[in-house]
Amino acid sequence: MIRALDESGMLSTVASIYGYLIILLEVLFGLFLAKKMKIKWWHALLIVGCEYTMRLTVTPLLRWLEGVIVGEMAGLALTRIYLFVVPIYILVFRLLKIDFSRGLDFVATLYLFSQGLIHFACSFTGCCCGKITESGMWNPFMKCYVFPTNVYDGLTHLFFFLLVVFFLIAKKWDGGGKIYPVLLLVHGFSRFFWDFFRRGEKTLLNLTVLQIWAIVLMFAGIVWLYLKMLDEEKKEKKSLRPTTSHRKK
Repeated sequence: MIRALDESGMLSTVASIYGYLIILLEVLFGLFLAKKMKIKWWHALLIVGCEYTMRLTVTPLLRWLEGVIVGEMAGLALTRIYLFVVPIYILVFRLLKIDFSRGLDFVATLYLFSQGLIHFACSFTGCCCGKITESGMWNPFMKCYVFPTNVYDGLTHLFFFLLVVFFLIAKKWDGGGKIYPVLLLVHGFSRFFWDFFRRGEKTLLNLTVLQIWAIVLMFAGIVWLYLKMLDEEKKEKKSLRPTTSHRKK
């Protein structure tokens, strides 16, 4: 299909339409999720707007700094921004008077959703492609077949997205601020693993620069979850302690 669109000259048009469709779907899902998570609809729209603003500003800045330090200019992957945008989101949530944990759970679920869809868009643009193969997915720019890395990467994100949505909606699970570190782990693992099948220059320890970012994300996700569990354990122990009035009795 991609090869047919490429030969017909319609590929760029399809890619543009798909890109706008992703934005529309994320906005609609964001409004749906906001209702389920008891977040005001206009707050949800502001958060989605902040998300795309940071994608367009923070990502290129970090990519430029990355190029200055290591000399490699990898694609505009969002792998770089997931840690750096957390303080900005916390400031936004403070201004909107949204609970930090709930706000970050909302944002992380949207990221899992959009990342799953975005990686399919790479099939139309030919970027971040897999290694050259005799058969597989047609790359419109390289004019050859490549390993369908982007498809598998997108499916990985969508699988965990569906799991999160299932627990949030079907099981009425309160994420409690744990979805964002899950995002760091899922995206970090997916980027690290599938980059072994992507084309790209190797840097430190025979890894791509985005694999190094992925390791940082996975480490941060593990530490974040561990601290979160420690905090919950302390709160649980505190709730089980007898009050002063009970001790007097």
